[in-house]
Amino acid sequence: MAEQAPAGVKETLLQNAYESFTHGFQFAAHLSTGVPAGVAVLVVILLRNMRMPSTASPDTASLPA
Repeated sequence: MAEQAPAGVKETLLQNAYESFTHGFQFAAHLSTGVPAGVAVLVVILLRNMRMPSTASPDTASLPA
C-alpha cells in the first residue's frame, strides 16, 4: 500500500507505522517486567506473616515409633 501512495504520504505513513510498532513493543516490554514485579510484591505482602509448619508436629512427636 505504501508503494502506491504519493511521496509525502508514503513517508508519513511509514514514519507513523514505525512509531506505532516501537510504542507497542515498548509497552509490551514494560508490561512484561511490571506484572511479575507486581506479583512478587503481592506475594511478599500476603506471605510475610505466614509461618512454616515444623517437620514434627506436637501430636506425632510423642507417639512411639
